[in-house]
Formats: sequence, C-alpha cells, structure tokens
Amino acid sequence: MKVKKEIPFEVTLEDDIYIIQNDIFDIFSFNRDLEKAKIEIEEQIQFLWSEYVLANEEELAPIGLVLKNLLLNYIKEI
Repeated sequence: MKVKKEIPFEVTLEDDIYIIQNDIFDIFSFNRDLEKAKIEIEEQIQFLWSEYVLANEEELAPIGLVLKNLLLNYIKEI
C-alpha cells in the first residue's frame, strides 16, 4: 500500500504513553514507545484495508462502503 493523500494523525503524550489517533478511520494506538505505537496504527490500517477494500462490495454494509471509499481516497495498492 502507498499513501496517496496525507492521513491526519493526532499524536499526544500522556503519562509517558504516546497516543496516536485518527478520527477519519476511528482508530488509535498507544504505547510507551512511539515507534511501536506507529507500527500498531499501521497494522490497523492494513487490517481495515483487508477487511473493507479487498472485500466483495455486496458483503459490505453501507457504512462499510463508506469506509472502503475513504480508504481508497487516502491509500492505493502498489
């Protein structure tokens, strides 16, 4: 996968824990290690891609189709 358009993430630090969140895809991760938090958020995006973009459209609920199109606006498969 390759990012077509920058995905906005909010990164905060609370009590020595990094929190990364994205409201568009409704995902977040947290970890004391920023790099591990980034890896976790990437894994969540990959999961969403496999569950929604690679799914048969007939199997997706209307909100799933919205999420699929959002993903396709920000990411492309290479």
